[in-house]
Amino acid sequence: MIDKYPKTCNLCGGTVIFTSNAVIYGQEYGSGRCYLCTKCGAFVGTHKPWSREAMGLLADERMRKGKSCATTCFISKLMKQPTAGGGMTLTVYP
Repeated sequence: MIDKYPKTCNLCGGTVIFTSNAVIYGQEYGSGRCYLCTKCGAFVGTHKPWSREAMGLLADERMRKGKSCATTCFISKLMKQPTAGGGMTLTVYP
């Protein structure tokens, strides 16, 4: 179960703080808030309408790169799937 309000890092067990995401990006984006591990630096953003609710698990750089790679691979394979009309399509669900 994903903790929507993490206090302990799921990667290293360190203390997690709720802070401005400007600490990570240099300025605030989206909800403007995030959860950040003070020990390993893993972080997770928050939902814009519910700025205290985490969008998922805290992730370190390795996990974020892995997710990006997996998404790229998935989209690439998806785009190669023919549709009934012979073309290719990408459907994105909200």
